[in-house]
Amino acid sequence: MWVNCGGYIGGGDINATGNSLLCAAIALVAGLAWALSTVLWKKGMVNGCDKWVGLSIHYPTTWICVFIYLALSNNLAAYKMSGNAILALMGSGVASGLIGVTAFMMALKTTSVNKANVIKSAYPILLSVLAWLIFGEYMNIWMFIGIALTVVGVVIVNRSDVGSKAKAAA
Repeated sequence: MWVNCGGYIGGGDINATGNSLLCAAIALVAGLAWALSTVLWKKGMVNGCDKWVGLSIHYPTTWICVFIYLALSNNLAAYKMSGNAILALMGSGVASGLIGVTAFMMALKTTSVNKANVIKSAYPILLSVLAWLIFGEYMNIWMFIGIALTVVGVVIVNRSDVGSKAKAAA
């Protein structure tokens, strides 16, 4: 079944307005999975794993799991798509899977998991602005205020880390 929460997960359609609690629960599961993934990445790097070796293990594991899911759900026809869709997904893979993850792994090596993740989690700012500029998606003054508050939050997190390091050094 498909669960439409402004995105999708799984197989038929469900109206998001009647399922906001389900959508919130699914988003929370995603957040928990990403948090666990980040902690596990850091653990692998602390134990001496090179980021390129980590990527070579991480992504094939994901591909195998997705392929098994598609095979078990008898949904391998999902791979029938247009060339434009394939190119867009390949571009997404390079942007997030190669550039984004590599940069994030470099950040994890140089700072705490907390700080790296808070800064990385500011990506909705760029996402919102890019979606507005490229796709003409709706933005209003409250969204721009939210973006400004997110920027302030990231600055506060960075400043608080500088203050705590200065106190520890003293």
